Amino acid sequence: MLQSLSIRDVVLIEKLDLEFGEGLSVLTGETGAGKSILLDALGLALGARADGNLIRQGAEKSQVIATFKVSSLDQISGILSENEIPFEDGNLLLKRILGRDGRSKSFVNDVPVSLSFLRDVGGRLLEIHGQFDRLLDANAHLEALDRFSAAENDLSQVSDSFFHYQKAKKALDEAISNLQNSQVREAYLKVSIEDLRALSPKIDEESTLLEKRKQVAHQSKIANATEEALSSLLGDQITTRLGQAHKSLARIEEYISDRVNPILSQLDEALNLVQSAAFDVQDLHTQVLDDHQSLQEIDERLYALRQMARKHQVEADNLSVLFQEMEAEFGRLSQGEAGLEDLEKASNQAKSHYYKLAMRLSEKRKVAAENLAIQLKSELEPLKLGHVQFEVQFETLPEERWGRGGIDTISFVVATNPGSAPGPLAKIASGGELSRLMLALKVVLSDKMAIPTMIFDEIDTGTGGAVADAMGKRLKSLSKGVQILAITHSPQVATSGDHHIHVFKIIEEGAPRTDVIVLEPQDRIEEVARMLSGANITEEARAQALRLLGR
Repeated sequence: MLQSLSIRDVVLIEKLDLEFGEGLSVLTGETGAGKSILLDALGLALGARADGNLIRQGAEKSQVIATFKVSSLDQISGILSENEIPFEDGNLLLKRILGRDGRSKSFVNDVPVSLSFLRDVGGRLLEIHGQFDRLLDANAHLEALDRFSAAENDLSQVSDSFFHYQKAKKALDEAISNLQNSQVREAYLKVSIEDLRALSPKIDEESTLLEKRKQVAHQSKIANATEEALSSLLGDQITTRLGQAHKSLARIEEYISDRVNPILSQLDEALNLVQSAAFDVQDLHTQVLDDHQSLQEIDERLYALRQMARKHQVEADNLSVLFQEMEAEFGRLSQGEAGLEDLEKASNQAKSHYYKLAMRLSEKRKVAAENLAIQLKSELEPLKLGHVQFEVQFETLPEERWGRGGIDTISFVVATNPGSAPGPLAKIASGGELSRLMLALKVVLSDKMAIPTMIFDEIDTGTGGAVADAMGKRLKSLSKGVQILAITHSPQVATSGDHHIHVFKIIEEGAPRTDVIVLEPQDRIEEVARMLSGANITEEARAQALRLLGR
């Protein structure tokens, strides 16, 4: 609840410190006394837009401090802790300082905050309703109906279910997108694999071909050289001389075996090496003569390999490895649709679960809407609005607009004349009707209120007698669960208050100044009498004021 309001240098208010109590507080005063200034000042503390015109003449800045006592921490503690704002004993202080240049500074519990944050916090603590307020616009209707139907648990389940549905749907959509991309990749791989299979590259084939190219290019030189080498190695001269040397030394082996045997071994090894080299040269000579691949064929093969390598941006020697990798990837991609079926099944199950919960919530809302209309009807009768037909119109959202709040969009509509079509509150109801409709609706929703303090700004304008008396009673009833501040010109509403605050204007040193006092019982009689009879207060007016206050 709002505990106090401290104002410095706002329009006609130089210095004002005002405390508020629980229940219903009424604010009265003559037209032009400055009641609206109090609302403007409070609006500053709650984050309303403002400019330098609000600063009192002669002052350099305005300052407003609104102090609240918060009984339920749920509505406010979360955003305070997120922004590291200290919060102890349920006390919350909102402060705004406005400079002559229109710039302002905002504070919550003396911690500097942004204006939007101040507005967010203030909106959770207090609502201000005027005669032409758009409180009942379509954006607020669904929330109000859910409060009335006590559907918080159902709404939470729908919200959680929608989150899981969106998560499953996102996974499916991504898989479909990936599959579509993979199908393009799969088609590319298929063509590439066919090309590589036709080419049939071998491991390190380019390097092998380059060596072979040298061989083919010098085939005649290699053949002549190997032929000459064979002639030298296989001729009688070298082997005969080695054999003769071996035979000569063998004759003296028995005399100096320890010296001759190593030499004989070397000659044996030399003869074997010559024979082995001759065999190798013979193989090389035969290979050169038997290789019929031409230089043109090798060049054509090299060109084909290098062209394919450029296409895939790899080394020609790695084409064989690329071929194997592409075949493996193609095999994996061809199995992609199997996992898609599981994701599609999960998405459909999540969607079905969400829709089931959303339909249950929708049915609960429709039942609540009927009860709301019935209860509102009973409240409208004493307010002379028994002829007004109120209903809640439902529209089922298309699938693409489903959300955490379910599948419904609703609007409160009224028909103020018999036989007329129902329409939006703000367009169909007149100013006075809208005020009374709003009050009746708040009374019906009073035990579901999330806002602890509400201000009604002259909602009794244009009413009197029994209607004003009924409005006073309903404000009184509403104040049992919510702190209510009502700015009023109605004696019936004024006498319904638990506390009576009088706003008046005085002239000091030729300058007007707004001041405020909390009326004692006797002063309250005088103020109500003034409201009944005007400037000239009669004894009859005092007697009537006493009767109204004595109710």
